[in-house]
Amino acid sequence: MPPRAMLLCDVCDGAIPAGRKTYELKGGGTCCEACYQRLTARPAVFAIPAAPARSARTAPTRLKRYAKVSLGRRRTSGKAVASLVLGILSITSGFMCTGVILSALAMVFGTLALAEMKRNRAIEGRGLAQAGLIIGVITMLLGIVVIVLAIMGIITLFLFPGKL
Repeated sequence: MPPRAMLLCDVCDGAIPAGRKTYELKGGGTCCEACYQRLTARPAVFAIPAAPARSARTAPTRLKRYAKVSLGRRRTSGKAVASLVLGILSITSGFMCTGVILSALAMVFGTLALAEMKRNRAIEGRGLAQAGLIIGVITMLLGIVVIVLAIMGIITLFLFPGKL
């Protein structure tokens, strides 16, 4: 069976078979429905094999093997992973100044990762980015509360030195 010509995305490696709806770009050309990048037309280098002969016993398992042909490759955002790791480190480092700095970095990386995933649908890790962002916000708020309480305690010690 000769390979069919398909439109292929260079960014997410997604293949769009002939006849599927595509999005037209201004100035000509089409774009990928997954990541909205310009598509190039070239012959596909893979061929989906014909279904094997059916027997009553083996038909379901053989058909399952051929049905799981992956046409695209998705990757996890490194910024999302960094956001989650920095959020966890901000918890474990306590609520010292380093915890506040790490939680701020977790919020920044989480926001950047969510924006990256919004632009490019071929990137995964939305849950990682959201978890890192939420942990960063919570540890930032708790860190600020701890710092304010520490400052109030220091002021109290200096204002009323003998009464404590």
